[in-house]
Amino acid sequence: MDLGCGQGDLTGAMAAVLAKNPDLSKIKNSEPPSIVGVDPASPDYGSPYTLHQAQSHLAQNETLKAHLSFILGKTAHEVLKSQHFDTVTLAHSIWYFPSVKMIRDTFQAIREAGVKNLLLAEWAMSVSHTEAVPHLLAVLLQAQSPLQQGNVRTPISPTQIVALAAEAGWKVDN
Repeated sequence: MDLGCGQGDLTGAMAAVLAKNPDLSKIKNSEPPSIVGVDPASPDYGSPYTLHQAQSHLAQNETLKAHLSFILGKTAHEVLKSQHFDTVTLAHSIWYFPSVKMIRDTFQAIREAGVKNLLLAEWAMSVSHTEAVPHLLAVLLQAQSPLQQGNVRTPISPTQIVALAAEAGWKVDN
């Protein structure tokens, strides 16, 4: 599961890896692996393309369509009640959670659902290039003065994310 998949960038990239490596399906004696992109947002969210438009474009691709699907408008808690995943990814989506508590609860729900691997990638709270300063300042400003339609709600550092994962019972490796 690619949780917080948004328009499906990582979902599509992982599906492309599966498409180019058919031997990966021999890892288990079950159905071929696939990537399920999950996002709690509504299908009409997003700009310049909505989630639905971007995900439909990926799902119509002949190479990718057998390896991906999307679920919109549902949280991890809801999806994990009816589906099992070996691995859950959250890539550049943690800052969109409404609270630190919700992040911790989500990490815990993923662990309690029997997921074996939780893979996390998030922006740092620092910049390595001066061109990135405006982005970081915009994020910090949204955190202090949330915009009604804003999406960045809980910008936390990688150190804080690791601590939350540990609190939820995950063994953390770098």
